[in-house]
Amino acid sequence: MNPGSTSIKLGFYLSTGQKEINEVKYDAPTLELLGKRDISGYRRKLEEIVRDYLEEQEARWGEITAIAARGGLLKPVRGGVILINQEMITDLLASRFGWHPSNMAPVVASDIARERRIEAYIVDPISTDELAEVARISGFPDVPRRSFSHALNMKMVGREVAVSELHKDYDSANLIVVHMGGRLSVSVHQCGKMVDVNDGRSEGPFGIEGSGGLPVYELLKYMERNNLTPGEMIRRLHNGSGLYGYLGSKNFQEIEANYDKDKRTTLAIDALAYQIAKEVGGASAVLKGKVDGIIITGGLAHSQLLVNKIKERICWIAPVFVRPGEREMDALGIGVLEALKGQRAIHNYV
Repeated sequence: MNPGSTSIKLGFYLSTGQKEINEVKYDAPTLELLGKRDISGYRRKLEEIVRDYLEEQEARWGEITAIAARGGLLKPVRGGVILINQEMITDLLASRFGWHPSNMAPVVASDIARERRIEAYIVDPISTDELAEVARISGFPDVPRRSFSHALNMKMVGREVAVSELHKDYDSANLIVVHMGGRLSVSVHQCGKMVDVNDGRSEGPFGIEGSGGLPVYELLKYMERNNLTPGEMIRRLHNGSGLYGYLGSKNFQEIEANYDKDKRTTLAIDALAYQIAKEVGGASAVLKGKVDGIIITGGLAHSQLLVNKIKERICWIAPVFVRPGEREMDALGIGVLEALKGQRAIHNYV
């Protein structure tokens, strides 16, 4: 189960690795529930969608041995497969660490699993925290750096590239993984742990609708000059930053089509590639230059223009592998299958 901001992806994974994935788009009333952050209403709607899907797959309903759900906004946890328990449900229902549609995936998964007397799990949630201690230091003692990223997809493509391209286990590879989407995550994977990553909400390169890191002093002066509260500033950053803030569009295909026609578009895309490459260069220093491979993934990795502009700045560091889109459903299904087979450890949420 993988609910996002506009749709939910549901799939069956067999022990053989065979899979079947379906995507359900949310209707307007459901999107309205999300906008209002109506937790109880959205929980009911999500459960209705999942149960309808299961009824359509009645022949397989009795064969389900486990449920894999996308993890919501949780306390910092170690990466891997994590058993859904009551502590996790309590945190998610209270939105203790923030609200996102995926918060309700473990809740609904737990309800269904309890009925079937099976277990439900999450895999590599957004709050996966394997940072090295030195990476937590921000420069201001009261505000440490935190791990908040596209961990589910980045760890999945890291495992795949390590095996298929580098002929290494993920646990012995040194990788830099760049997830390019609405917000950007540039992560450092050292011998199976994501030891550093930028929080795309406030650090690193900008994205389609994320500002990334900003000059803090200038930002504070801007807030003072415009008499803005922190909440108002956060809303401006969410709704008017990144490529959208510069160009007024969130459709990268439309933006890219104007690259040679509009100077503002040219500069914005060049700046995006520049910032991503600069972040990758810094990430290579974390590994002291011993980088086995760099992986570019996420929705924006479909853009040959953007990928090429990044590669020309970073290809001297290590081989670059491009994996467009995201592999979140595979990460969930394969992660839990491997855990059930004893190939991966199962952790508790504590």
